[in-house]
Amino acid sequence: TGADVPDCKIGRYINDMYALARERVRYVGEPIAAVAAVNEQTAEKAAEAVEVEYQELPAVFDMEEAMDDTAPLLHEGTESEETWASWSRTVQPLPGRKGRNICNRLTTENGDVDGAFAQADLVFEDSFSTHIVQHCHLEPHAAVASVSHAGEITVWTNNQRPFELRSYLARLLDVPTTKIRVIGTEVGGGFGAKKAGWERFPVLLALKCGKPVKMVMTRDEEFIDGYTSVPANITVKSAVRRDGTITARAVTMIWDTGAYCNGVPPSLAPKFHAAGPYSIPNLRLHSLLVYTNKVPATTYRGIGGQDIAWAIESHMDDIARKLGLDPVEFRLKNIFVEGAESPGGAILRGVGLKECLEKVALALEWGKPKTTNRGKAIACFDKHPNPASSSCAVVWLNVDGNVTLLSGAMEIGQGLMTVLAQICAEELGVNLEDIKVTIGDTGTTPFDDGAYGSRLTEAAGNAVRLAAKDAREQI
Repeated sequence: TGADVPDCKIGRYINDMYALARERVRYVGEPIAAVAAVNEQTAEKAAEAVEVEYQELPAVFDMEEAMDDTAPLLHEGTESEETWASWSRTVQPLPGRKGRNICNRLTTENGDVDGAFAQADLVFEDSFSTHIVQHCHLEPHAAVASVSHAGEITVWTNNQRPFELRSYLARLLDVPTTKIRVIGTEVGGGFGAKKAGWERFPVLLALKCGKPVKMVMTRDEEFIDGYTSVPANITVKSAVRRDGTITARAVTMIWDTGAYCNGVPPSLAPKFHAAGPYSIPNLRLHSLLVYTNKVPATTYRGIGGQDIAWAIESHMDDIARKLGLDPVEFRLKNIFVEGAESPGGAILRGVGLKECLEKVALALEWGKPKTTNRGKAIACFDKHPNPASSSCAVVWLNVDGNVTLLSGAMEIGQGLMTVLAQICAEELGVNLEDIKVTIGDTGTTPFDDGAYGSRLTEAAGNAVRLAAKDAREQI
């Protein structure tokens, strides 16, 4: 139970939860006890034999209501620097009751937004909301944990980020990371749900009983405690000239992280995505991440950019309709061009959006009447890379002429092992079948930030290319 595990709070972004609940549960399905047995049937009987006394507490399930002064407070002490020190540059909880149940905020402003709205020919405002989605990966969460006589912990898991998991477990157990080895197995789909955390249960049980422990979630359990997407309420307000030029935009977003703060990335996404792929001189973005008494949420196929894009592009179509402008021409008038600066401060290079829009419109025969039972629509979306992530690779040539490739990246069904082997083979000038690939093992492979954000072909692939190039030059 919670009394048997380390008395410390942990978390991926804010340290706000215990490994097993202590004294208070914050959502239906929160783990309060774990049992291990010689087989699954005995373990189920043991779990059913656990008796719990509950006292019902006030709850809040709506993110707007959760911010009200009268809402029950899910977490006391979010104002403590110790709680969120590791992410202090980006995760900014509002202190105590001043920011009731708000665990992260992002506010940024460029230009004179209020002045632009005051001088605007027209102002348009729309509100949107997205709902909870469960990842529904074909393979459920599954892990095996084993502890050696020397106290070294090995975890086999279908996790997207083995190195992050190693750090997470080391913090929980207060041991050096070298005491923990995470071996990533091929992942049967993850989409953001299979990141650090869940594996703590078999690890804690293995430490307790001294035997290897396997845990596999059922499909029911995936819905009860397997994470969800981070739903949002989005309000978009734009100042527009009569000729269709956007002069200002204000975007307010409220995200529902559930009972614990795993939903930070979407709440930071507005800095990169809330303007859309449009050059807008005056821009205000306000994003809040809010606790509610629901299943913890996390990233789902992107870090919130898709939610924002849906709202922004729907808003753009609405403006075009009301102004009597063609939606494609309206977008072309405002899109990013080569050398433009994004809201996050990046100077954009290789911008092909104008050519892309024009070619798509041509292929759709835009402007011509639609045929029966067919629809036409155009939307834009910009995907920013994560420059703070890193990948490493080792390539060595063996005495028999074969090649060994080591990468800390994870195969989650996207064909990464093939991709990395192809890059290595091409750079070395050898046959694909001559390359042996080992990935996702913190005990044998170099560091990789993990499988998320469609980053691995670019990041891990270039690490392999550079390593293979170095090996080739040495011989």
